Amino acid sequence: MDYEPMKNSDLDSETNKELNMFKKKVEKQNNPIQKIILNAIKTVVITIVAKMLPILLIGSVVTILIVGFQNILDGNDVGTSTDETFNSSVSDSTGGTDTTSETWHFSRTEIKDFIENYNSTDNALKQKMLDRIEDIYNWQSDYGYSAGLLITIAFEEGIGADEFDDFLDEMNEKAKKWKDEGYTTVEQIAEDYVGDDTAKEWANNIENKMQETARDAEIIKTGEEDTSTLGDGYVGEFTSRLGKTYKNYKQNMGSYANQRWCGTSIIKNDGCSLISVCIILSGYQNKEIDPLALARQYAVPGAGMNIDDALSGNGITFTRVGDVTFTETQKNNVKQHVATGKPAIIKVVLPSPFTTSKHYMAILDYNEATNEFYVSNPWYGNNSYGKTGWVNADEVLYMCTRSYAIN
Repeated sequence: MDYEPMKNSDLDSETNKELNMFKKKVEKQNNPIQKIILNAIKTVVITIVAKMLPILLIGSVVTILIVGFQNILDGNDVGTSTDETFNSSVSDSTGGTDTTSETWHFSRTEIKDFIENYNSTDNALKQKMLDRIEDIYNWQSDYGYSAGLLITIAFEEGIGADEFDDFLDEMNEKAKKWKDEGYTTVEQIAEDYVGDDTAKEWANNIENKMQETARDAEIIKTGEEDTSTLGDGYVGEFTSRLGKTYKNYKQNMGSYANQRWCGTSIIKNDGCSLISVCIILSGYQNKEIDPLALARQYAVPGAGMNIDDALSGNGITFTRVGDVTFTETQKNNVKQHVATGKPAIIKVVLPSPFTTSKHYMAILDYNEATNEFYVSNPWYGNNSYGKTGWVNADEVLYMCTRSYAIN
């Protein structure tokens, strides 16, 4: 907010006006003593106000800046409209699957299953690709891109069976360029392969077809938790329907649990916002995350975790909504968003069963048939505070006051 400070001269003019009116009234009464008193009051009042005004203005501005800065941080965002809606449209919010991820590297058998399960009536092309599985596998091995990407592009571009050999030669040239340029996502590849304003739409279609076929062929196991995976601060991983694998980090586990992260704060006591971001980053970056390194970069001592900067600073876009108790419409928006396969971070407050005050959690998937979220809860425990896994969505969203819908 911009402020236009009142000038001392403006104050003097207004004060003089009032005093002069009073002065004239007194003069009409021909009272010399009152005139002397009036002049003395005038001098004292104007001097005091003139000296105090800059101090008052500076104090007000400083207070506003401090409050505004703190509101950005964990637990104090009161400036976001509660009328915002999530962008849950598939055509606007996908295109980012990492096709170089190990999750999307297929074996020869999986390539065969992917081709056979692809929803296409072009049986001639299917047979041609089944005959060239070894070449498709080698393309994946040489350049690091998923065989599913090459197969999907061939089907969606309408490549004829007799054109497939030339198409494969072209894709060898393109994949070499993509690898040199460091492209990993379908969206980046689309910018080169399509190169016009339809690139986003093309990327979304390719990505959706890849995901659909991989699920139908049971190559990508979605909605499943692998509890055999262990690491520093996490037990188990969860793979979403978009093929992202998240590590279930816990604030009260691992080498970092007893470390200070935000002034005098200890991670195991109040690091839920920090760990929620770690969970999301582990899936989007496909690697282990160091909570202390993240805290050093994005936590503000005495104030909390700057979730906004932590997400955007790592290239993740999101829509934030809060900071009052959600309406039923807003709760449904969260469900619709997570139903697309994209995660969210939510904040709940008492009397939510997940907290004794306030708590942040990551939501990684939504089963519409059972109305359940897969919750990756930063707190580890056997009581209600530590619930992790598939939990009734209405229970999870009870007393939700903020969410970050992640794209």
